[in-house]
Amino acid sequence: MIAITPASGPVRLGPLPMAARSAARWPWTANKLLNLDRGPLRKIKVTTNTARVASFYSAVARTSAVFVQPALVDRNLTALPSDYLPYAPGVVIAGKDMLRAAGHTSHRRRPHGWTPLRAGVFRKPIGNQLLLQVRQCGNARSDHWTIEVVHDPGLSQEWVEALVCAFSGRPIWAPTYQGAMRMAEHCHPLPRPPVAGCWAKAR
Repeated sequence: MIAITPASGPVRLGPLPMAARSAARWPWTANKLLNLDRGPLRKIKVTTNTARVASFYSAVARTSAVFVQPALVDRNLTALPSDYLPYAPGVVIAGKDMLRAAGHTSHRRRPHGWTPLRAGVFRKPIGNQLLLQVRQCGNARSDHWTIEVVHDPGLSQEWVEALVCAFSGRPIWAPTYQGAMRMAEHCHPLPRPPVAGCWAKAR
């Protein structure tokens, strides 16, 4: 068992994974298994020092949390209008694991059936006066994309439902429009694992 004390306080970790244990004896093994020659961990050097190995393990955990798990963003750091899900304290940005489960990877293009309505807005008709919609929230360089269902009754005013976290009520967004489209298709009419979400009237 290894205890690491970062700035936020002591954190107790379980046994080192096999790759990190191997690094204590054969540093090149962990480099080979974890592909440290590329990606966000490329500058981390594995050594035979136990404390350094523990630090390396902590860095892997932090990197995984940033790049794989969903991220929480406070409302005041987004361009959410005040009348859009006014009770939500912020948003959830889907991580790579959630996007991958929805069928999206960084190499996949826009799925079929989606057409641009205007700059930063895409829609896909799904029948019964319903359309899936993804919108860029913020300026043209923003990486915040909403995931919505638009009810378009024709003569009367349309209204919007947003994909939200079932526990916190935060809207679930994606960092790219392609990812938002895959998430919308994955979660309509009912969100599927690993998305713990539901549809809620946004405004």
